[in-house]
Amino acid sequence: MRISTFAQNTLVKQNILRLQNEMLRAQNQLATGKTADTLGDLGSSASLSLSLRNDLNRIAQSGKTIAIAETRMEVMQSSFERIHENAEGLSLDALTGAFQNDVRLPTLQVTAEAMLQETIGLMNRSLAGRFLFGGSKTDAPPVEDADTILNGDSATGRFGLLQQIADRARADQVNDVASPGGLDVSTDTGLGTLTIADTSKDGFGFTIESVETSSGITVTTTESATAKSVTLSGLAAVPADATLTVVVRLPDGETAEIEVTADGDFGTGLANLANNLSEDLVELAQSQLAAASAIRAASDFFDTVPPKIVTFDAGGAPSLVEDSATSPKAVWWYAGSTGDTPRAEVAAELDEGTTIRYGVRADEAAVRDTLKHLAVLSAVTFEDDEVEMFRALADKSGRGLQSAMDRTETLINEIGAIQEVTLSVEARNQSVKTLVQTQLGTVEDADAYEISTRLLSYETQLQATYQITGRLQNLSLVNVLSF
Repeated sequence: MRISTFAQNTLVKQNILRLQNEMLRAQNQLATGKTADTLGDLGSSASLSLSLRNDLNRIAQSGKTIAIAETRMEVMQSSFERIHENAEGLSLDALTGAFQNDVRLPTLQVTAEAMLQETIGLMNRSLAGRFLFGGSKTDAPPVEDADTILNGDSATGRFGLLQQIADRARADQVNDVASPGGLDVSTDTGLGTLTIADTSKDGFGFTIESVETSSGITVTTTESATAKSVTLSGLAAVPADATLTVVVRLPDGETAEIEVTADGDFGTGLANLANNLSEDLVELAQSQLAAASAIRAASDFFDTVPPKIVTFDAGGAPSLVEDSATSPKAVWWYAGSTGDTPRAEVAAELDEGTTIRYGVRADEAAVRDTLKHLAVLSAVTFEDDEVEMFRALADKSGRGLQSAMDRTETLINEIGAIQEVTLSVEARNQSVKTLVQTQLGTVEDADAYEISTRLLSYETQLQATYQITGRLQNLSLVNVLSF
């Protein structure tokens, strides 16, 4: 069967068009480095390409989440490292001033106030419009400014830490020379007894822990729900070497000890023993008790939200109560969230199956204790006639800051452990990304060498076709007969 000239021409043109299209496609592949312009052009490999690209998108989103979390945690770490550094320096100054060098004592207040302001600034840090240390409340600073914390808010009439310390000192009877720390000392010469009584037993001032005396003196303790007294009998003839050791508990939970003797400036005897004890109690109240009272006031102010405050009834009797949420009297230093699990309040899903919880709040013990001791040192002014009180306060705050440093270190390590998780996920993502990109390349990327070979083949075929077409177009009867 003979093929017509028209049919031959059509087949040749179709072949030329096919070769031109193949060349155009190959040239495009060589230019773009891809085997196809659209997903549909990949044919059976389209679903694999789509799946691999979804994997890359997931890894990219994970990378963005990790970057945000890492940046936040880096800011957190730098903040707590600075807080730790400040606490370490001030605690050393406080303890040195308390035990070695009075010259350092007057500078503590200035240094502490500067560090208080810096610490509050660190806790009020924000990143991309988000406050970092308020838990789930991220739209406002979580901590009040230093001036408001110390002096109160005149606009609302709410008092600050200075008033809190003054109220607590009054309740603890720090400056009551007649009944220092709430303890009354009385004697009965006829019976030969001396009685130390805590008539209110209300948790304020001194709490009698124990009383010990020299031999020959009987100690009797009487205690009820509202009062406690210790009576020493057998003192009708007080020996010159009679001793009395009284251990009292202070409002901050620590204890202090007084040891007195009958032999003093006024000679031996029951009255002299009682007088020496009373004078020592006054001295202890204005030093150790005053310092402990200030620490306890700061603890009540910082440890809970709402804070605990001291109120007085019509007769002047004190009570420790929680500040009212509806009509607060004191400044509330912290305004962030207050759940039981700070870490869980900020979470990030790094990838499938890996979620980190890295919320940190300014009301956590590490920060709270640091602020407490910085604030109490800022609030109590050093006076030359109160060296022993300020020495005791420096000692307590110095040790308190050291304890806060330990908690801050724990917090730093905890955040560091979470950072390690993000780094691990980031490294894993990078490894998976490399594998996915390699696999995707085998599906989508064009082989330049193979394409160049195909282009050369297409070009050769096309040139041959053009030559045949040209010859066919020049054929005539004469040319045919000449063959």
